[in-house]
Amino acid sequence: KRASEFIAKEMRNTGLKPINGSYFQNFTISQNLFPVEPSLLVNGKILKAGADFIPIPECRSINATLKLKHFDSLEIKNGQLQFPKSSKKEAWLVTEKLAKKISKSDWKSLGQAGPGLILISKPKLLHSLAENQSGLPVIHILNNKISNQDSIIEIKIKSEVKTDIQTRNVIGFLKGTSNSDSTIIICAHYDHLGALGKKVYFPGANDNASGSTMLLEMSHFFARNPHRFNIIFIAFSGEEAGLLGSFYYVKNPFFPLNKIKFVLNLDLMGFGDKGATVVNGTVHTSHFDLLKKINSDNGYLSIINARGKAANSDHYPFSEMGVPAFFIYSLGGPGFYHDVFDKKETVTLSHFAPTFKLLTSFLNKI
Repeated sequence: KRASEFIAKEMRNTGLKPINGSYFQNFTISQNLFPVEPSLLVNGKILKAGADFIPIPECRSINATLKLKHFDSLEIKNGQLQFPKSSKKEAWLVTEKLAKKISKSDWKSLGQAGPGLILISKPKLLHSLAENQSGLPVIHILNNKISNQDSIIEIKIKSEVKTDIQTRNVIGFLKGTSNSDSTIIICAHYDHLGALGKKVYFPGANDNASGSTMLLEMSHFFARNPHRFNIIFIAFSGEEAGLLGSFYYVKNPFFPLNKIKFVLNLDLMGFGDKGATVVNGTVHTSHFDLLKKINSDNGYLSIINARGKAANSDHYPFSEMGVPAFFIYSLGGPGFYHDVFDKKETVTLSHFAPTFKLLTSFLNKI
C-alpha cells in the first residue's frame, strides 16, 4: 500500500494524469501467508529462516519434534518411485536431485500417508508465492546446514490462506503529440515476496525496485519530451503471485488493446555489466534488430541477447492477446534473486543510465 501510494505521488508530481479520476486499479488476490517467523532447530541448533531454510510457498502449518531419515535414492518399480513405510513422527531429508524425480501425484500420495515433514537439501534458497497449501509440510534447507548424522528436528511453521487481499495496479497517462490514438505501455511490477513473520522479509531491490525506478525515470523523461503516441505507465502488483495484476489489466483494459503499438516491460534493472536479455526478441525480430542497432551504434551495453516466448513476467498477458511486447532484464551482479539478500546495498545501478538511454531511444523510433 505504501509503495503504491509512493508511485502514484511520483506520477502525479511528474505530470502523468490519472485515468477515470484515479491512479489505482484495484483487485483482490489469495495467498498462503506466514504470519509468524518459521522456527527450525537441528539437534538443538537454531537455523535462520530465509538464510538457512525456507518453507515452500504452499507449506502448511506444523509444530512437531521429528526424527530425521536420509534418502539419496529410492527404488523404482514399474517406472514409479517406491516410498518406504513412514511415520508422522519422521522427517525425511531428500536431495534436490531426488526431489525432482518425485511427481505431483507422488507428492500428493505422500501428503496422505507420508512423514511429518520433508526437507529438500539445496545449494541456494529461492522463495516464491502460492495461493493454496500443500498436503504435507515441505521446507528447503541449505545443504551445508544439515549433515548425514542422526538428527532431531524441531519445527514450527504457521501458515494461513488469506482469500481477500486487496492490492492494486498504479497507472498514469501521458498524451502524445499527434492526434493518433495509438498507445505505448511501459510497465514494471512493484510487488515482491512479502515476509516470513515480522522480521524476515524479501527486500526485492533488484527484483523489482530497480525496474520500478526505471519506469519512473522514463515517466520523467517522456513528460518533458512527449512521444508522438500516448504512453500508459503501469506499475503492476501481483506479478510474483502469477502475473495477476497484468492479467487483470488485460481483462479490464483502460484503452483498447488493439490500439497498443508496443509494450515494454522492465525488470531487474540493477546491473547490466554483462548486458541484457530481451524476451520475445526472437518473436518480434524487426523490433529487436532496431534495439540492437541502437545499442551497437552507441555502445550502451556489452551485449543484448534475444530469447523466445516466455510466461515469466507482465509482458506475457499482452503477448497472449496479440500485442507486441518485450520483456527486458539486465544481467550481472552478485546473483541475489528471490532471496533475503536482494537489498539496496547490493544493487550497483552500474549500467542504469546507458540502459535508460537505450530504451528511450528505442521507444522514440517505434
